[in-house]
Amino acid sequence: MGAQVYADLVILGGSVYTFNARRSVAEAIAIKGGRIIYVGSIDEAKRYVRPGTEIIEAKGRSITPGLIDTHAHLAMWGLYSTRYIDLSYPKVDSIKKLVEVVREGASKRDKGEWILGRGWNHALYPEGRQPSRWDLDQATEAHPVFLWHTSGHMAVANSMALKLAGIDERTRDPVGGVIERDERGVPTGVLVEKPAIDLVARIIPKPSIDEWVEAITYAMKEWVSEGITAVKDPTVHGYSIDIIRAYQEVRRKGSQILRIVALYWAQSLEELRRGYDIVERSRDSWLRVPGIKIILDGALSTKTAWISRDYRDSPGNRGLPTLDIKEFREMVLEASARGYMVSVHAIGDIAIGETIAVYEEAVKRHGASGNIYTVIHFMLPEEDHIHRLRSLGGYAEIQSGFIYFLADAYYKNLDTDMYSRILPLRSMVERGLTICNGSDAPVIPYPPRYGIYAAVSRQSSRGLDINPGEGIDVEHVLATYTSEAAKCLGMEDLIGSIENGKLADLVVWDRDPMSIGDPKELLEMKPLYTIVEGKIVYRRQ
Repeated sequence: MGAQVYADLVILGGSVYTFNARRSVAEAIAIKGGRIIYVGSIDEAKRYVRPGTEIIEAKGRSITPGLIDTHAHLAMWGLYSTRYIDLSYPKVDSIKKLVEVVREGASKRDKGEWILGRGWNHALYPEGRQPSRWDLDQATEAHPVFLWHTSGHMAVANSMALKLAGIDERTRDPVGGVIERDERGVPTGVLVEKPAIDLVARIIPKPSIDEWVEAITYAMKEWVSEGITAVKDPTVHGYSIDIIRAYQEVRRKGSQILRIVALYWAQSLEELRRGYDIVERSRDSWLRVPGIKIILDGALSTKTAWISRDYRDSPGNRGLPTLDIKEFREMVLEASARGYMVSVHAIGDIAIGETIAVYEEAVKRHGASGNIYTVIHFMLPEEDHIHRLRSLGGYAEIQSGFIYFLADAYYKNLDTDMYSRILPLRSMVERGLTICNGSDAPVIPYPPRYGIYAAVSRQSSRGLDINPGEGIDVEHVLATYTSEAAKCLGMEDLIGSIENGKLADLVVWDRDPMSIGDPKELLEMKPLYTIVEGKIVYRRQ
């Protein structure tokens, strides 16, 4: 017999939901050198204990694999949290309150300094309209102001910001974007979709690498407190290279406490080719940059997702593609030929269909092995889309938390039939499609508990239902954040389940989500411990 192996850390006496192929449940875990060396009974696990072994007594609580957010802008969330005004609901619940908050922020800044904010959601405001340049001018005329909608697909600028950007009545709408105007043709300050938003965003001073490092470090410390141990960050258009460099610096400094899979965001062939040097085939378990993200359409909350019928109260408006379709297809095929992970933002049914069609062509040309294809959001798939995405080996990269935070806007913008088709989770599960879950923070708050609750209840924060028949049970939802989510990162061999040999990314919870009676209790679940590669990175005080 070989020498006895002893553990660095042992967790005893809990319900260990392994999320392995059999979905077995154990009582204890032993960890050494950052990897799991035993999963099973309490008595057997105690054999791995020696003086110096740290022991966590779970006392009947639940243990799951660490949660994986497969689509979240962690770096940007960190920047917003440290440098932007928070305009999220319910802190800002009206245009009147938005003006007050911006005015207060401006009072603390030097004259001429940019006032930046994120998170407004007019669908929840009593005024029943979007904020305008004239509203923001009431807050300050001494600062340029630029505020992003919660979706990230719309923003509003004050008059000074519009003037600095050169936007006036004569400015044409850029391809794929809209400059909203009043009845006289005067820009209202509202800019819809990236090409229009960039008219102002491109003149805002860019953060330094050090500022990105600070933002990332702050965000990681916050996110592990909600049980998140890995994130797929599609980064931010125009900032991707800087953000990836900052992630590399965090990794180099040894201050990284959760895993990152970052994507290079490109919206043209030229941009794609500029990013060849940043995409790599690294097998580093902490930081990878395996591919690209492309946005094909807009958002349902801003009536810009590309759908097959008119938006409610918007005759002729069915959303729009955000780039030339021919160029989009060329980008996907070129990235696929290089072996890249390809993730395309497609919300509307038309955008989803276009994305799946080019993925099918890529598989036909280059084979199914080696590439990972995901459809980000996958909000309004046809039944045929579910079958076709599964058949080509692709994944649905969803955000069930959108139901909780954004359903009210969807209800206002879509007809009844289209609204009822949003995120058909049960249909996806029953048809065998791999579902990977995330938050898309800062679009909505990052904690997974909101998405877990919404996938089960199909209810918004205000109690609005979206087709309750498409709800799934807690076990299936947790799989979308663990064993299934790991596939979206290309890391299912390392993380996503509690098995011998895998990296010890784990969460000890304050309650057992599998035995909760009232789904609303899911909104309160919190970690007692978050463990990444065998190290406790969060411990509730």
